[in-house]
Amino acid sequence: MNYIDEFKTHSITTAKVKDIMKDRIASILSKVFAPFINSSIAFILLVFPDKSLSLLDKCIFAFIGVMFSTILPLMYLYWAQRIGKIDSLDIVNRKQRIDPLAVGALMYFMGFVIYNIIGAPPIVTGLMFCFASNTLLVVLVTHYWKISIHSMGISGPLMALYMMYGNAVLFAYPLILLVAMSRLILKRHTIPQIVAGVVIGLFLTYLQIKYIFIS
Repeated sequence: MNYIDEFKTHSITTAKVKDIMKDRIASILSKVFAPFINSSIAFILLVFPDKSLSLLDKCIFAFIGVMFSTILPLMYLYWAQRIGKIDSLDIVNRKQRIDPLAVGALMYFMGFVIYNIIGAPPIVTGLMFCFASNTLLVVLVTHYWKISIHSMGISGPLMALYMMYGNAVLFAYPLILLVAMSRLILKRHTIPQIVAGVVIGLFLTYLQIKYIFIS
């Protein structure tokens, strides 16, 4: 092998290593900022700093948020994967997404009803309602097209946190771009599908919380 061949081989190997590293970083970002994790963090951050709530109320509201936005939907996904309804928790297949999304929307709605009954803060109740309504919209669209749940799942909670704490949350908004890039690198979504997720997460969440719950 001459020097030119060695250089070409080295270049190809280096490129492959870079691609592997890029995919691994994208995969880590997708898992760390998965929708289920984001929702739990959002509910915790919305209730625990609230000085108007007692410690007991904070624990109850946070528990309900985590239970209905994370634990119960994840339990369903693990069950669905175990019986073969979905291939993976990421649910790459568009048609396989419909049932899990519908179940998720139902669980979010149940959480919203409970929040209403026990008198949770409007921003908390509103976010759970947005999870239900936004997910239901995605269910309808998923029959024909695929929307990035990851993009929606990071944008919605960040919007709710922004509406609660204002500009102090803006430093976290680059996370939307990081999550979007990770989904592109992993070839899970196209740019229009990611943009649709961000639009639903940011603007629909804002409009619903502002004009239904805190107007």
